[in-house]
Amino acid sequence: MTSGPTEGPDLSPEEAFVVLGNETRLKILQVLGDHGGVMSFTALRNAVGIRQGGQFNYHLDKLVGHFVAKTEAGYSLRIPGQRIVEAVLSGTVTMDPKLDLTELEFTCRICGHPISVSYQLERLELYCSGCAGQYKREEKGRESVLDTSDGWLGGYQLSPAGAVDRNPIELLYASSLRSHLANVARSNGLCPACDGRVERVVTVCEDHSAQDGLCDVCQRRHAVQVTISCTQCPDELDGMAVNVLVADLGLRRFVADQGIDPLTEGFRWGWDYEEQIHSTDPLEASFIFEINGETIAVTVNESLDVVDMEVDPP
Repeated sequence: MTSGPTEGPDLSPEEAFVVLGNETRLKILQVLGDHGGVMSFTALRNAVGIRQGGQFNYHLDKLVGHFVAKTEAGYSLRIPGQRIVEAVLSGTVTMDPKLDLTELEFTCRICGHPISVSYQLERLELYCSGCAGQYKREEKGRESVLDTSDGWLGGYQLSPAGAVDRNPIELLYASSLRSHLANVARSNGLCPACDGRVERVVTVCEDHSAQDGLCDVCQRRHAVQVTISCTQCPDELDGMAVNVLVADLGLRRFVADQGIDPLTEGFRWGWDYEEQIHSTDPLEASFIFEINGETIAVTVNESLDVVDMEVDPP
């Protein structure tokens, strides 16, 4: 049996912040990031702008190992160093763009009313003035949501760089695509933030009743929910169970056959679906989507694995 990689020395979060809490070290990472390849000691020192070799070498040694790779050819960024540079250059830690609530031409699949979007704190939030939405916003523990009576349809994470030079519709497409790709990774056991393993927890509201809006018990439109958490970093998805199904080839083929791109237009087909709970112990449920008069029923087990799929008309 082939063994996996051996573990190197760990760097605690506290130690990492100490290492990065220096202007010269951040400059070294940025120079390597701008260069995009291997740099010699002298070229790197000159680009950073420090004449004293001893002082420069001291700061460089603090980065070598976890953030910078040292080889015979010179120095280059490791992935943790790249992530630091990306966070700075993308504006994640320097910019704070915002978008006030703006109505779009798209309609809510739950009720048919126009949807509105806002952008703040690195999230595009989606709202509907015609229905209660997908969740009770207070139950999601987000203080960032707007003070509005509109129903909350959820939100997509998007970095500040993703919000620059994009109008509200472009923001919706970009954030929807990012969310879809992230959920494809999570569905396959991969954290989209750090590449670590993820854990999946499925919950069911056994006293669910949401015919006219949100359930009084769970404060959600759908009974089956899933939480996907990374075992290595804070990345977590908490939402509808169908988020796990975005990677299913059969469902994606059905959506594409209806003229909708499942990658970029998830907000047009994934919000509303019928839910049938066949049993709760063990869980067996069907999610029924309807697009252009055609339906697909996707039946899953307690792990949200697809066990059956029926299309009508076939």
